[in-house]
Amino acid sequence: MFETILAAVADPLAPVQVAATKAAEMSWLTGARLVLYHAAYDAVLSGRPFFDSDHLARARQEHLQRHSRALDGLAHSLAGDGPPPTTIAEWHRTPHEAIVRAAMREHADMVVAEPRFRATRRRLLSFSHTDWELVRLCPVPLLLARGPAPYRSPMILAAVDPVRDTEKLSTLDLRIVQVAHELERMTDGTLRLLHCAIEPRATPGMPFSVIELERRQSRQLLKLLLKEAGLPSRALRVRTGKPAEAIAEAVVDDSVDVLVLGSMTRGRLENLVLGSTAEKLLHTAACDMLVVKPLGFHTSVAAPARAPREMVRGPAEKPEAPVRARRRRKG
Repeated sequence: MFETILAAVADPLAPVQVAATKAAEMSWLTGARLVLYHAAYDAVLSGRPFFDSDHLARARQEHLQRHSRALDGLAHSLAGDGPPPTTIAEWHRTPHEAIVRAAMREHADMVVAEPRFRATRRRLLSFSHTDWELVRLCPVPLLLARGPAPYRSPMILAAVDPVRDTEKLSTLDLRIVQVAHELERMTDGTLRLLHCAIEPRATPGMPFSVIELERRQSRQLLKLLLKEAGLPSRALRVRTGKPAEAIAEAVVDDSVDVLVLGSMTRGRLENLVLGSTAEKLLHTAACDMLVVKPLGFHTSVAAPARAPREMVRGPAEKPEAPVRARRRRKG
């Protein structure tokens, strides 16, 4: 499933590299090609909109080259005895768009990023605009890693919510289970499914048989999801209450290492609206989060027609063939 993994490196000069380290681990576990990507930008050097000059252009190029060299050094430190991963540094004023385009250009199957926190007025840490836009627009699974520590048989929790009034599984729930199952397999982890049950609303004149039918359909869909993941019935957790609060409590109670969830609303609104449940969990869940889009999702970010003009690529000019994973896989 994962043949190319792209690490969105926020700052190649930082002493701790969360995204690159976590992406290197994923690459090592799966044998996937690893790409380290950095979108460099400094508003002082932009010259926008009317004050660009040759001097600023040279300064931008020097800035880009400095970050590119740091990215190459990071690549060599992560390579070990194997070939270093591909590195790409480009000048771009909107990092989230640059990351999404790079993922499409490199045919990435997963993007690994580290939250770019910003301080709020209450001196709390809040997700940045780049984080929100990545969650909203990234067309492939997005792993938001909070720390560089390797996974050691992690506890993985996949939050699913079968759609009512249907006998078919949603494409989003199917995708969540497929990605979570692959993560469990590659990390020798333990996977559980979580469903936050909300009782059907009984309106005057609604027969009890209709409510019972909805419950039965929900149970049947959950059984199908368990079968899709190859899990026994005991791997299913059902909680009641508000979804965001119930999921956050389950993360704490089960000592979850990775929470897998979808980022899309299922309402009739525009399908690029971030759901309130995911929005709250991004702030409250104290674990890594793997955000998944439904099958057939199309991002609004335009596909790259050609490589950007201000871009430095190295050290691997040609994508190397994926090597066999060097860790025993589960099952």
